[in-house]
Amino acid sequence: MEIFGICFLIILGILIEHQIYLTKVFPYIGYECKFSVDEVFEGADIEIIETVTNPTALPISSLKSEISTSKYLDFAGNTSAVNDKTRSLASLFSIAGKKRVTRAWKAKCLKRGIYHIEDTTIVANDIFGFCKYSSLFFVKGSLVVLPIPVLLDIAPIGYKELQGDQVVRRFILEDPFTVSGVREYTQRDTMNQIHWGMSARHNQLMVRHHEATTQQNMTVIINMQLNKAQLREEMTDDKLELAIQIAAGELEYTLPRSIPIKLMANAATLDAQTSLVSKEMWGYTHIHDLFVSLAGLQTTFTLHFSQFLKEYDSEITSPYVTLITAFMDEEIAAFIREKERFGIHIKVYFLAFSKDAVHFPDLEIYYVLDHTTRKKVS
Repeated sequence: MEIFGICFLIILGILIEHQIYLTKVFPYIGYECKFSVDEVFEGADIEIIETVTNPTALPISSLKSEISTSKYLDFAGNTSAVNDKTRSLASLFSIAGKKRVTRAWKAKCLKRGIYHIEDTTIVANDIFGFCKYSSLFFVKGSLVVLPIPVLLDIAPIGYKELQGDQVVRRFILEDPFTVSGVREYTQRDTMNQIHWGMSARHNQLMVRHHEATTQQNMTVIINMQLNKAQLREEMTDDKLELAIQIAAGELEYTLPRSIPIKLMANAATLDAQTSLVSKEMWGYTHIHDLFVSLAGLQTTFTLHFSQFLKEYDSEITSPYVTLITAFMDEEIAAFIREKERFGIHIKVYFLAFSKDAVHFPDLEIYYVLDHTTRKKVS
């Protein structure tokens, strides 16, 4: 009878302990997982910080969590499971009563992107390991990994051309501060342009004639299509990443010079459906926003490049254009020639060591052999 009594008391104690943990301990567990920073450049080291809180007086013998995030965040020196898109790392805690445990996992950002930590399920055990409890914790926050700028030694705009506006022999925009004479009134002219004195002298309406000027604005266009026959699918290729890094270098070039710049690509940014076409602006905030756009730029092209150029032709009006592409064809060359006929200077960075570009000797095309070497095609 004593044995049965002891067994009964043990079972009763376990049941009471089980109930206490289920109602008074486990529901009050706190869990947080976050990145140590919000934004870095690719190649940087960061930390993923886990914090587990036990506000009750009873200890938690074991608590297991599993961090899941992008495979491009490498947990250095730790065993992690990797698949096509994600990397997972298991973590085990043992927490005394009224304690908080913080653990930091070091990770290296292997590639530009916008990353999140997936919502985490924790599994906790009581002292004896008989009672298991699981709960899903929502993880907030994101990490923006910016591309490293590759600034080629070919200046997007020549030194002499950085000395202000230029008077040109083509109509782009009239400069209201530069008057070169008068001309006859047309229906598109406004009333405040009329020169009443000259109108009286010529006995007809005359308006002030302004010189056409061009500012040192730039447009950078990235072709996210690797070749003309490529299907519309997600690609991972070093050429595309190099194209994005070169575009980042062009952005960095304009920042200290206050050059207005526009960024375009036949690919969408994260959570967007259409091709990237930014505003043409200057300043730190604008450049930073464009860097973030490059970080989230998808590697699936939205339109074939020749179709993209036709559809967004009206957006390409800057006097200086940098086009970054992994292939050239006659349609792209014809587009460049047409733009140059209207005074737009287009420079091509060709991301392939190929003789294809030699077929277009009239265009300014540079091979990008690596991050530092260029060769102009002649």
